[in-house]
Amino acid sequence: MATLNCTKDFKVITCGLKFLLKKNDNVTIKEVPKPVDAVKDGQNEGPKDTKETESNKSSSETMKINCSCVSSCGKFLALCDDYKQISMWSVPSLTLIYQQNLVRKASKVIFTPDSKHILVADKNGDVYKFDTEVSSEAELLLGHLSMLLDIKMDQKGKFVLTADRDEKIRVSKFPNSYNIHNYCLGHTEFVTSICFLGEDLLLSGSGDGTVKVWKYLEAREICSHEVFKDVEIEVQNEMENMNVKDDLENMELEKNGVQRVAPPSQPAVVSLRILQKNLFLVQIEGYKGICVYEYNNGKLVLKQELKLKSFLLDYDVHHDQLFLLNKAESSVCLDIYKIDASGLVKDSSISLDEHENFFSPVDDYENEGVKNLHKRWFDNVKDYMERKEARVNKTKVSQPPAVKKQKCET
Repeated sequence: MATLNCTKDFKVITCGLKFLLKKNDNVTIKEVPKPVDAVKDGQNEGPKDTKETESNKSSSETMKINCSCVSSCGKFLALCDDYKQISMWSVPSLTLIYQQNLVRKASKVIFTPDSKHILVADKNGDVYKFDTEVSSEAELLLGHLSMLLDIKMDQKGKFVLTADRDEKIRVSKFPNSYNIHNYCLGHTEFVTSICFLGEDLLLSGSGDGTVKVWKYLEAREICSHEVFKDVEIEVQNEMENMNVKDDLENMELEKNGVQRVAPPSQPAVVSLRILQKNLFLVQIEGYKGICVYEYNNGKLVLKQELKLKSFLLDYDVHHDQLFLLNKAESSVCLDIYKIDASGLVKDSSISLDEHENFFSPVDDYENEGVKNLHKRWFDNVKDYMERKEARVNKTKVSQPPAVKKQKCET
């Protein structure tokens, strides 16, 4: 997994537990430090068993930075990783300000519009608030009953919007986020991504393959479009070659003989980004490229398909420029596109082949997908009734039939 954050002065790329800052021709690479408590525990312990050391080493090799974000002021970088911690850095100097443990692994991290606070959404469904410049105790803002997949805050800092695995988009007031303003309901699968389209409109992408437009303060759906149908043939062919590894995808019988239901056949919307005014970008699961859509008169229209030779690692938009982080086999590059009257046009490309070791953790990025977010419903009532009957029969004591007493005639 890799992430990309672009600003006017520099670009930040994360991969594995390392992150790279590129400013002009200068490149700085650093690694996320281990949690302070873990380091202390390691110093106090004696020599460990070789097998345990090797297993810890192999597990650390698969660990990664889950999410990253650069503040709107361009002075701070927040990273959340598999160590279940958040680390705050000043940029572009990459000086560690503080690191702090989290309750659960983070799924998304954002800064408030004034850059004074950080909001961390975790896989337990909770959102915590931290101070930016000093280490502070985590403040619980709100909680969902399922994993959070995205979080956004409006530019005025009055509302925080959260999207979860249970098809819901929640609009909460800030900072008193226990006050729920409303819910935007309509998706039939997990909501992967949300972003603002102007001041009063919200875009949402989902595992059901649709992009919806909302008047989010009114919880009103304006329009919906099945974007997967626009690239249906290409997606199906590519997904057959992807060989996506997913344990839940295997249609194996459970121990009780019940077969799980397959996930929906349509590909999911992976992410959304605002490009310019009414233009926005849509990344579709399994599709080698990215789609440009326009919102006009209550409808979503496909304007351009930007086809690539490889799958995207990540992408970002800054000042009407699109930055695409691509990897084809061992070659990694950062492509830059600009917007003109005809659409997106490639402006330049920056090769990152000299940092091949940095990108080694994403050698199998083709196998990464969102299929594990699809719920598997299966009927276990039959199995329950069979076990219940067996339990009742086992505890039932067989008794001889009662003998009727004959009445004596007098």
